[in-house]
Amino acid sequence: MREPVIIHAEQKYLLDSILEQMNTVLYTIIPGLHLEIKDYGIQMTDSGEQGYKIELLSVRDNIPPIPIRMESDGIIKIISILCVLIRAFGTPSVCLVIDELDSGIFEYMLGELLDIFNRCAKGQLIFTSHNLRALEMLEEENIMFSTNNPLNRFIHMKKIRCSRNLRDVYLRGITLGGQEEEIYEETDSLKIARAFRKAGRNLRYE
Repeated sequence: MREPVIIHAEQKYLLDSILEQMNTVLYTIIPGLHLEIKDYGIQMTDSGEQGYKIELLSVRDNIPPIPIRMESDGIIKIISILCVLIRAFGTPSVCLVIDELDSGIFEYMLGELLDIFNRCAKGQLIFTSHNLRALEMLEEENIMFSTNNPLNRFIHMKKIRCSRNLRDVYLRGITLGGQEEEIYEETDSLKIARAFRKAGRNLRYE
């Protein structure tokens, strides 16, 4: 909810309750930050019923409130999934699936969230990520790696020792192979550098 919206009275009451739960957690993840509702008063909905025009505000200690749309993409991402994360954290029957969980989220914060969820959550979290921080925070049996083989798209890593960092194993698998499938289509740094130089020369002559 980045822009002001018009909602019914019962929806506004529910939103107040949800924000109270979210603020309990949000303040600990991002110290000094909590959410508030800016109420612009009674407005008519598209169906002709009475509603309220509201906007979500980001409020920090000793700083004037700002619309949530002015926050960073990472903070907006956390806020957008926080309610369902809370449900999954405390409810065994919840299985939460998130595509690109790491998008816009600071790497260290991502690691802390994954560690807490891994150790304490009752529900299940399934997610995709391009950030290698997850490899340092989760056990290898909980991680699947994508491959270049469409007939065998996901695999577990092989040749993992107890003392070895899974991040190192993954990077070694990219550069040296040794896995049952190719996990990365190798790039040629020399070709990339030549392409950049060629493009740069073409720009100078335009």
